[in-house]
Amino acid sequence: KEEKEKSNPFSYSGFVVKIFSAAVLLALGLWMLFDRSTAEKLIITVSGVFIIILCLSRSIYLLRTKDLEKKYKISVCIEITLDLIAGIFLIIAGIYYQKNNDSTKGFVKFIKKNYRFFVGLVIYLRGVIHFYETGFLKFKTTVINFVINIIFITIGTICFAYKFSVKDLSLVIAIFVLLSCVYLTQDSVRHYIRFKNGGDNNKKKEKKNDVKKSDEIPAAILDKEESNQQIVN
Repeated sequence: KEEKEKSNPFSYSGFVVKIFSAAVLLALGLWMLFDRSTAEKLIITVSGVFIIILCLSRSIYLLRTKDLEKKYKISVCIEITLDLIAGIFLIIAGIYYQKNNDSTKGFVKFIKKNYRFFVGLVIYLRGVIHFYETGFLKFKTTVINFVINIIFITIGTICFAYKFSVKDLSLVIAIFVLLSCVYLTQDSVRHYIRFKNGGDNNKKKEKKNDVKKSDEIPAAILDKEESNQQIVN
């Protein structure tokens, strides 16, 4: 059985995927570190695409959900509109930047200079709308959503208050990507070692043995029952 499980490719595909993902993250992180200008273009465009996807998800939710209050619909429409404008501006600037490779003039220069305000607006607005819904419209929420939206407002405020460039952000993202690569690498190695040592199989066997032992009746109890039957007889 152990040989069959080890020969099964799906039994070790987990750490293979992790190793491959770690290699991709390593390449991405190094590329973002050494080619900061290209990473800058990518971040501007990807930020806009992500914001547009967020707008679409909010729009689908608004269209599919019935019996919503008018005030709630208005607040969500305002959020979607502002996010949509920010996303379109970032995408246009990113495409123009990639084609012309010039960020010192015109629209691209404006977006680069005010990038933190576009991103901060989207993040801050999500937190504000959430607390408008829960505070004024009396919508129910969870502790996790409460904490997440507090974090959104905090990050948005930092974006407004702290002056940073897209290149600074690319450096931060590159560091996070490399840290994720390190985590995935050590996790995949640990998974591989456990697989080679048959750790998963041993755990399954131990569980089966524990179940069998729990089903068995202790000998002492059987002896007591036999002696009680003899006394009754």
